[in-house]
Amino acid sequence: LYEVLLKILTIYMIAYLAGYTLLHIRRIATFHTQPFFVRSPVYLVVGLSFLTTFYYITGLINVNLYVTYSILITFFFLIIYLKRNKIVNLVNSKFHSIKISWDNILPLILFLWTLTYFSLVIDLTKWPPVGDLTNHGKLTSFILYDKRIGVDPFTGVPLWKIYPLGFHILAANISLLLNVYPGYAVFVLG
Repeated sequence: LYEVLLKILTIYMIAYLAGYTLLHIRRIATFHTQPFFVRSPVYLVVGLSFLTTFYYITGLINVNLYVTYSILITFFFLIIYLKRNKIVNLVNSKFHSIKISWDNILPLILFLWTLTYFSLVIDLTKWPPVGDLTNHGKLTSFILYDKRIGVDPFTGVPLWKIYPLGFHILAANISLLLNVYPGYAVFVLG
């Protein structure tokens, strides 16, 4: 349970960093005044959407761990740039001045309970089903083997046409980042 939860949180942290940076570049004044627990899910969704799209585009050429490292380094330097130019004020932002009240604690407790509960369910039931995990793990393995989004050697179907678009390339990059088997990366991501 703890291993799965830690790996899911690692993916969330990378997605959060990407979403946080992208939305602060955009400077949406009304959005940035919202409470932390309203902004956080949006940061995660924007970050995961960006990572999936970026990995999909770069995966047509090459798949390797340096893509993930370059994303992390780029966003780290973007945050430094935004802070120096006073676009992001990390010291006085609502992120660092979260007031402890039921308005903030209750959503946090619900989020942590939901994350822990579903991680426990995944761990106990060995979800997703074996056939589903095998198929997606196989496609993710093909991407890692070819080091790009190539062709399924058994069916001849290009992997960029296989549903869900971007899922397998994201799982391949997570497999590289967390140093786990492709099927396990699909399991943690799915």
